[in-house]
Amino acid sequence: MLSALERQPDEFITDRWVCERVTLVAEQRRSVVAAAHLLRYRDDAEVGASYREVGEIHWFVHHPRASFRPDPQEAVDLLMSACLARLARWNVRVRYADGSLPAPLVYGLPRNGPHIRATYERAGFRHVGDTEILLIARVTDLPAPKPRPGVTVERTLGECGTRFTAYDGKHALGFIEVDTALARPECHTRAAGLADIGNLHTEADGEERRLLGHAAAWLDLCGVDRLIAYENASDTQALTLLTAAGFHELTRTDRGWEHRAWTRIRSRTATSSRQMPGRKRIGWSSGTSTRTIRQPSGSVIHISISPQGSFTGGRTISTPFATSSSCAAVTSATCIHSCTAGDGGVSERPESSRKPPPRK
Repeated sequence: MLSALERQPDEFITDRWVCERVTLVAEQRRSVVAAAHLLRYRDDAEVGASYREVGEIHWFVHHPRASFRPDPQEAVDLLMSACLARLARWNVRVRYADGSLPAPLVYGLPRNGPHIRATYERAGFRHVGDTEILLIARVTDLPAPKPRPGVTVERTLGECGTRFTAYDGKHALGFIEVDTALARPECHTRAAGLADIGNLHTEADGEERRLLGHAAAWLDLCGVDRLIAYENASDTQALTLLTAAGFHELTRTDRGWEHRAWTRIRSRTATSSRQMPGRKRIGWSSGTSTRTIRQPSGSVIHISISPQGSFTGGRTISTPFATSSSCAAVTSATCIHSCTAGDGGVSERPESSRKPPPRK
């Protein structure tokens, strides 16, 4: 989890475009009740056009209201306000939001997290993308592989996992790819038992079930007992095929959230902002810094800032409780960025970093 806050090696295309990462945590009554991870993308030719000068709430999580936690909303709203303030400070071109946690199958905003969706919508984010359906099947429920005269199936390494290709002579009838490495073993206690379909393409009717059967037989030998598939909610043909083969809907997730309220404000002020003389962005030096903001009600926000490419090595993160008016800061092996609360509100001390230069 901690390593995912510094970089995402699985996202080998977009992750290298990130120039700044910020993690914020809200505490209430000495307990963490909400957290968020923000990304800022560079504005240069190496970055994909749709990602240039983008600020994103990569994920936002918080406890729902419960009998033993009746009032988390204050801390949640406080944390979201801090997220929007950070995006405003970055002065990005557009603000996006997502729910991509460092765990398998969690991306977009799943329908089984309505409290997260409500927080995003209350802050002005709107769903502008697609809805995808996640389906799951027991490998033993998938159709058994049936031989077909003149058709052979070969197993090779594919783009998104192990590929099974059906051939009629030298002509490829279709292929399926399954990925058994959904979770890196160093990040999760149980990475085995789960796989997903990376690609499924056929030219002949009925070939999909036969390929699924061959993939299922191989997955069973590998000790995989569950298979995941993803389809756009509007693709009824693909959904019908998968459900007929033994898949069941696991959840639906909405991808693509944009901060529309801010977009309208920025469109009215863009011209005047461009005319401001001497305006520039303030970047961060290499290294991770942290700071704390404590509210009179007891809610606390801890902020950890890690620019792209910084290297931390081993570190310990703790959140000691302040017994005086000074704020308790999250600490790391590099520096402490804290703040003090006085009559004039919250004031900050400049951060510093004694970390080694970024590792190439």
